[in-house]
Amino acid sequence: MAGAAEIEHDLMCCYLYAAFSINQGTDEGLSDDALGRVRGWRRTIISVAVEERAARSIASPRPGCAAVVIRIAP
Repeated sequence: MAGAAEIEHDLMCCYLYAAFSINQGTDEGLSDDALGRVRGWRRTIISVAVEERAARSIASPRPGCAAVVIRIAP
């Protein structure tokens, strides 16, 4: 179980890197049409990363730690 949790953590980091590395504006070469699609992709990628974090919390809870709500601005 610990090995699977570690893999999920590594994937979460990759998802977050991808979400924050993609172009985010027209000043970075995106058309208005592409900007809407990219924002949707970014929201989806971030939601997957949050799910991975939640799964890790369930798989390897730490005694005495309170639950944390993750909020990442799109």
